[in-house]
Amino acid sequence: YSDISDYEVNLRVGFWGPQNNQVFLLPTLAWNWEKVQEELAASGYGQKESLRTIREVIVAIHQLLAAFLADAYYLYIDPNHEPQLFELELELDREWIKPYIRVIKQIQQQQREIYQQELKQLALVEAERKEEEALRQKAEKWKCVHTLAGHSNWVCAVAIAPDGQTLASGSSDNTVKLWNLLTGEEIGTLKGHLERVDSVTFSLDGRTLATSSSDNSVKLWNLRTKEEICTITGNISRVFPIIISPDRKEGKNEDKTIKLWDLTMGQDIRPLNGNSNRGFPPVLSPDGETIASSGEDNAIALWNLHTGQQITPLLGHSCWVNGVAFSRDGKMLATASVDEKIKLWDWKTGQEISTLTGHSHWVNSVTFSADGKMLASGSMDRTIKLWNLKTGQEIRTITGHAGGVISVTMSTDGKTLVSGSTDGIIKIWRIN
Repeated sequence: YSDISDYEVNLRVGFWGPQNNQVFLLPTLAWNWEKVQEELAASGYGQKESLRTIREVIVAIHQLLAAFLADAYYLYIDPNHEPQLFELELELDREWIKPYIRVIKQIQQQQREIYQQELKQLALVEAERKEEEALRQKAEKWKCVHTLAGHSNWVCAVAIAPDGQTLASGSSDNTVKLWNLLTGEEIGTLKGHLERVDSVTFSLDGRTLATSSSDNSVKLWNLRTKEEICTITGNISRVFPIIISPDRKEGKNEDKTIKLWDLTMGQDIRPLNGNSNRGFPPVLSPDGETIASSGEDNAIALWNLHTGQQITPLLGHSCWVNGVAFSRDGKMLATASVDEKIKLWDWKTGQEISTLTGHSHWVNSVTFSADGKMLASGSMDRTIKLWNLKTGQEIRTITGHAGGVISVTMSTDGKTLVSGSTDGIIKIWRIN
C-alpha cells in the first residue's frame, strides 16, 4: 500500500507465496515530493504545473508497485514470464526503483533454477518409466523354444558354454548331459559320477567342463572328445560344485573348507577355512578375485582368492542360502534363500541394496541378464520370476515346469534363459 504524507510518498510492500510462508518486507526508498516541488518551482514551474508533474510521478510509482506484484505473481506461475517491471526501469530512471528490480531478478533466477531442476527430474522419471515399460514388454517376449526330457531325475545344475552353443546339465540320475543350445538336440552323456551331480562349470575357453557330485568327487572332461581328464577325490562328506578361475585354479567346498586346486597339476593349493557345508556352491566373481560361499548362521562368506583372507560376511537372510550370482560387471551380488526371498548386495561395502519378495517357496537359483537390468530366479514354487533390478519390482512370472525350478542360467548375449527342474525337464527360453 502507499502512504502519502505532507512531504513524502512511501510504498509499504510485503509479499509471500508458495516458496516462502513468511511475509517478506521489501525495503523501499521514500520519495520526498515536497522537495521535488521546491526544485520544480526553482526551475520556473508554476504551482499547478508542479503539482501535475508530482501527481504523474505518484501514478508512476503505483504503476511500479502494480508491475512488481504482477511480475512476482506470474513468475511463480510461469518461470518463463518476462517481467514488465524491466520496461518501467527504462521509463523511471529513479533510485527508488532499483530495490524492486533487484528482487524481481532474484525471483526470476530462483524460479528458473527450480523450473530447470523440475524439468530434469521429470525427464528422469519419464526415462525410467519408459525403461521400465520397455523391460516389461521385453519380459513378455520370453518363449519356451525347447523342452529337453533326457534326464530321468531332478536337473540340479545347468550351464551355458561361453560361445553360447552348448548347454551342460547335471542331474540326480548321476549323469551329465551335453546339448546343442540352438536346436535342443542331445549331443552327449558323460557318465562316471556315482551320485547326484550338483554342478557343471565350463572353462573360459569352453574346452573343459568341470562337474562335482555328492559322491565326493570332482571330474574334469574334455568336451571335444567327451572323455574324462581326471578325478579329484578326498575323504570328505560332500563336494559342492566347483569353480574355475581365469588362471585355471578350482575351488571346492568340503565340510568347513574350500580348497583351491591347480587343475594342471591336480594339487591342493590352499584351504579356505570357515565356511559351512550346507547351502550353495562356491561362486567366483567375474574378475576372478573373490569367492562367495555358504557361511555360518545363514550368512554369505566372501574370500579373497589370492590372499585366502575372508572378507566381512553378508548377513540378512533368516534361513540358509541356496544360490548366489555376481552381476556381469561384478558390482552386485544376488542371493536366493530358503526364506523365500532374494537379496541384492553391494558386496564390496557389505550393504544390502534391496529385498525382492514374491516367491511362495524356497528360492533355489538366481542369474543376471547380460545388460545388468534384469534378474531371473527359480523357485520350488515351480516358477521363474523376472525382476527389474532398478526398481526391485517383479515384471513377469514364467510357468511351465511341473516341479520346482532348481537352476536357472542366462547366456552371455542375454537372449537365452535355461531352467532345470525337479520334474527332470530342462526348458530353453528365448527372446526375439
